[in-house]
This record gives sequence, structure tokens and C-alpha cells, in this order.
Amino acid sequence: MGAPSVSEGPSLEEFRRWLQEELVMADSIKSKSQRENRRWQLESALQEALAFHASVSRLQEAELPLYEEAASVRLLATEEEAASAKSDGSDGDFCVKCDEPMDSELAFCPVCGHFK
Repeated sequence: MGAPSVSEGPSLEEFRRWLQEELVMADSIKSKSQRENRRWQLESALQEALAFHASVSRLQEAELPLYEEAASVRLLATEEEAASAKSDGSDGDFCVKCDEPMDSELAFCPVCGHFK
């Protein structure tokens, strides 16, 4: 059996093996802080891959979807809409970009970071 085609991509098992190989190779990093940081990244990724595999297995056994797409909570204004509202002078006490209440003492929106 050959390697998977590009459209299939690597499997989760191949990803886990790659992470384990990278862990071995991380031992050759000379800088102790960089070596520890890289090992931490790889070990975290490996744990997430294992947790993901277990979660997928449970969902498949229960015949449930892996995830459900959620509708967006709210739409933020586009840059053009924000600029238009600002030029109208209609921003008031609300952010022109996300419509959240603004503190008049702040130069930016505490929610989305948009500057007045």
C-alpha cells in the first residue's frame, strides 16, 4: 500500500508519529530554553492529537457529528460602514464598528479595539 495522495493528506496516526519523531530530534537543540520550549510545544500537540482521536472515536460510536457549525453571534461593521458612521457624527456613546457602549474617556473600544 503506497503513500496517501495529496488530496487525502496525512492521517492522524502519521501526524502523531511525526510529532514523536520531532520530540526525539528536539533533544539535539543546543539551547536549553529553546529545547524545553520545543519539547513543550510538541508534547502539548501530541496530547491534543490523542484527545482529538479519543473524542472522534466516542462521537463516531454514538453516531454523532464531529462538530456543528454555529451561526455568528453578530456581524461587525465593515471598515466602510464604520468610516461612514463616523463621518455622519452618529457614533454617539457606541462603537461605530461593533455597536458596543463606549467609555468617552477611552480613545478606543474596549471590546473590539477600534479607535475613535
